[in-house]
Amino acid sequence: MRLIHKASHTLFIAALLLFSPLSLYAQDNDTLTLTADGLSNQGIKLDGLRWRYHTGDDTAWANPQFDDGSWEIINGTRLTLDDLPQTGWSGIGWFRLRVRVDARLAGQPLALVMRHWGASEIYVDGKLIHRFGTIGAGEEAEREFNPNGTPASIVFDGSGDHIIAVRHSVQAMRDVTSGWGRWLATIVSDERYGVGFAASIAELNNSIVAREGFLEIQAGNRIGRVILSLSFALLHLFLFWFYPRQRDNLFFSLFAVGLALPTLMSYLQAVGHYGAETTVFLITMETVGLVLRSAALLAFLYTTFSFRIPKYYWLFLIALVADPVLLLLFPESEAFSWFYQLLALFISAESIRIVIQAVRKHLDGAWIVCIGVLLFNLDRVRNLISPSTWLNLTLLQVYTFGIIIAISIYLARNFAITNRSLLEREQEKARMEQELALAADIQKGLFPERLPSIAGYDIAARNRPAQLCGGDYYDVIAIDNENGDGSSRRSYLLCVADVAGKGLDASLLMSNMQATLRALTGRLPSLVELASQINERLYEASPSNKFVTAILLEINPETGEGRYVNAGHNQCVILRHEGGGLDLLESTGLPFGVMPEDMLRTLNKPYEERPFQLRADDLLALYSDGVPEAYNEQEQEWGEAKLQTCLLNFNVRPRLRLQPTPR
Repeated sequence: MRLIHKASHTLFIAALLLFSPLSLYAQDNDTLTLTADGLSNQGIKLDGLRWRYHTGDDTAWANPQFDDGSWEIINGTRLTLDDLPQTGWSGIGWFRLRVRVDARLAGQPLALVMRHWGASEIYVDGKLIHRFGTIGAGEEAEREFNPNGTPASIVFDGSGDHIIAVRHSVQAMRDVTSGWGRWLATIVSDERYGVGFAASIAELNNSIVAREGFLEIQAGNRIGRVILSLSFALLHLFLFWFYPRQRDNLFFSLFAVGLALPTLMSYLQAVGHYGAETTVFLITMETVGLVLRSAALLAFLYTTFSFRIPKYYWLFLIALVADPVLLLLFPESEAFSWFYQLLALFISAESIRIVIQAVRKHLDGAWIVCIGVLLFNLDRVRNLISPSTWLNLTLLQVYTFGIIIAISIYLARNFAITNRSLLEREQEKARMEQELALAADIQKGLFPERLPSIAGYDIAARNRPAQLCGGDYYDVIAIDNENGDGSSRRSYLLCVADVAGKGLDASLLMSNMQATLRALTGRLPSLVELASQINERLYEASPSNKFVTAILLEINPETGEGRYVNAGHNQCVILRHEGGGLDLLESTGLPFGVMPEDMLRTLNKPYEERPFQLRADDLLALYSDGVPEAYNEQEQEWGEAKLQTCLLNFNVRPRLRLQPTPR
């Protein structure tokens, strides 16, 4: 079966050669016989015929009467590095071809289709019929224009023998033996016409229709893919801009740009009229796109599925960048081209491995990306089987549209899920803030609405929580004490407390502290007993990580005598007006809620009550740790020392006696 299959292919190729247009013309003694039958279908290729060639420049060489018998005969006009004329190439040269025209073609408009670097002028029987670009004496004077397959009208005035003369220059590659010219010629060698040109002659209408069809296919196929890729790249770049934590949007955007760039550059090469140097730039940008899409694809897959980036990825990235650079530096070496093919195989294998592993782990939506990656790797199949034009275009569309749409659907799906989750969080946050606002209003109600007016004393207080709800608390409670003779005297209990932590839980514990203090004040004989009872109740009601520091201070306003218990609170101060000194109200026990009363006694750490004495114009300052621990814009803590200095400076100044005002 294989033998029959090969034989059928051989017969088919032989039939094509036998009945192709090339068999319908002949070139004898350097003269091309041009017939109407030979121009059917695809026309006649001129660049494979025997031409007369001479390096240099002289417009007299266009004259049909000029004797070119001493010129070199070359087999074709494609002057590649491997097939240069024996007489050399100096950046400009003339080509002459004798054509014997059939009577049916005399006066009929035909199409001359050419491709070349540099510039050229076409003469028929000494008459200039077309100019591509501008031929100059040097590179700066020359204006390059590659016809790139655009049909140019050519008319033979009559039947019989005619001369086609081509004046052609490529000043950018005037020296192809070494240096810049040879490097440039090697880079653009894929076009296969070197410093010469490719040319064919065909029917004008057929050529115009073929060219329009080619441009339509190129625009519809490549520009469509470019627009699609860049549109998705811009969309996902904006998604990354709005939500930077989702980095896979950034990598997919770079991947889409990497898809669009080679397609756009190859489109410009296919339809543009650029010279060799501009084409090298387009080739370089095409390579940049290939590198970008390969690196971004793997980075996207690693990030999307939360896989740790392997160390060999960085080695691959270095090799991926280095290979085209080395290929540009050493264009004649085929090793780097083969190495890039190995890198391309690695990209395919690694991308397929990642998505299959993600699918096997049942990662959400992994199957969508898997389909896109498998479709993308159809490009490798396309390169291997060299399909027909329609199948080639179909595969190009499938692999481009397939991976972009699949990944975009996956990211849009993830974005929708993330957005819904964020919306639910925002709703939950709004609900919590509403509850916190309500708790803050309740907390404000726990503070005394009006501070009591004490004859001979100025008293003021302020609370500002760090968050909506705080854990600080102050209170001033009047206590009526009975004397032994049946009379009574009034004292006042001052309290400043601070719950460990902030927020709603601290506020709730503070409310428990306030209720306990209000319930027990005046019912117990001493501050030690009051502190012990508060500690016991808070220990039972609070979690193990919560406690309350507090200072309880009772003062007799008539004598200024007082006593206090400091349960792990700040060292509050009494500032003496006379002498400007200060007394510290140091800690006399552990914070409330740390351990039960029986354990405190076992460890010999009961609460201790200490006395103090206020004299005229002394200042008693009770505060929580939020005051000395405040930070400025430079994140420097204010500190206890600066607080005490501030209070000392205030205490020695003359002061008005302030009347208590309601909060």
